[in-house]
Amino acid sequence: MKYRVVKKTRKFMYPYIAMHGHLTERDRPTRMDNMHYNTIYVRDDLPSERQRRVLLHEYREMKLMEKGLPYKKAHRKAGY
Repeated sequence: MKYRVVKKTRKFMYPYIAMHGHLTERDRPTRMDNMHYNTIYVRDDLPSERQRRVLLHEYREMKLMEKGLPYKKAHRKAGY
């Protein structure tokens, strides 16, 4: 499955660094209700090395959630 990365402003993402479309309604802010399922949203002002690590974490988290893990467990298991 392919994933898309979309960069968003700090103001839009605040207080988050990144987020993905696999989150349930309970786990995401209401302003992000229109998130696309196979998309990772990341803040556009992150340094490239940090952005790479964050994207890897989000990707791992999404893959774990696809296998049935709830968000909190997937988040912990994805590491950083």
